[in-house]
Amino acid sequence: MDRRLLDNTVVFMNNYNLINRYDQVVFAGAALGVMQLGSSPVDGDPVARHSAWKDVFFHHLKIAIDDLERKIKDVFILEHRDCGAYEHFHPYHRQPYCEDDAGQNLEKQHHCEQAFLLASAIRDYCQEQYNQSKHVYETTRCGEERFRAKKRMEAWQDIRVKCFLMDLLGNVEHLCETDSAQCC
Repeated sequence: MDRRLLDNTVVFMNNYNLINRYDQVVFAGAALGVMQLGSSPVDGDPVARHSAWKDVFFHHLKIAIDDLERKIKDVFILEHRDCGAYEHFHPYHRQPYCEDDAGQNLEKQHHCEQAFLLASAIRDYCQEQYNQSKHVYETTRCGEERFRAKKRMEAWQDIRVKCFLMDLLGNVEHLCETDSAQCC
């Protein structure tokens, strides 16, 4: 969403050999936007909140895999530094991040927390879709429904989620989940 990083994002994806071979969904605040930010309803109570952005993200993923038959095996969460949404909406940080090491570390910590939260939700969702398909496959004896269930099961199997943080120069750091010492 940040115009400063549009070209850098394309270069980053091209470096993964994904030239013109990826879908892109962009939310203000990246993972924070998907997982935390709600929106007021268009009609009705302006105080009521709903997490519509999360719904949109998962609907997009489901349509891409189930309806458009995209062969998605990797989902990239690309956060970026100096994100206005984090400075404005993050629940524990209401001022711009400082340029010193402490400020940079706090900013990275906030991005990691939100990216890993979304990564976990994506993994859970993909596993749920896989399990649903597996159940249909195992309980259906033959025919088109069983064939579709097997195909869907294969589509949702082994989808990996990778988290990254881009600085304003376009340099990208692969974020790793420190608790498990494994990269997401």
